[in-house]
Amino acid sequence: MKNIFLARAISLAIVVFVSYVQAFHLLEFGGVNPNLAAAAILAASFFEKNMGVIILFLVAALAFLLPQPVITMDLILFSAIMVALIFFDRFAPWPPVFLLPLTVAVFTAVFYFVTVPGYLLQNYLLAAAEALYNVLVAYLFLVIFELIYETKKT
Repeated sequence: MKNIFLARAISLAIVVFVSYVQAFHLLEFGGVNPNLAAAAILAASFFEKNMGVIILFLVAALAFLLPQPVITMDLILFSAIMVALIFFDRFAPWPPVFLLPLTVAVFTAVFYFVTVPGYLLQNYLLAAAEALYNVLVAYLFLVIFELIYETKKT
């Protein structure tokens, strides 16, 4: 899109929508609920260079992921991991097509490691399935945001 404001508004709407879908487990298969918000925000961060807008996406996602009107430690950790990985993406020398799956898989593993440490060891197949699901969804978002921002980044 030629209009960056319109591209940002559509991107924000996508992040809000997928956060809603994630919060209500609408795409859960076999006990695996993809982290749609993380996948969308990480994919959008390759095209949106304004960190303030990325933070807005993150806050909007958190508003829909809140199970109650209280900020939990999980959501704080979600935010911290996301911001750290977005900064990593900014300085990594690889193109998004290679960096996105790495970033999404690392997010999935680190998020489980810091929020539920035993989960990765006890349910490694489910965690691997979720990481794969997240990566596939993130690739879809990468294509969508590439079309929205009309840039060729891959």
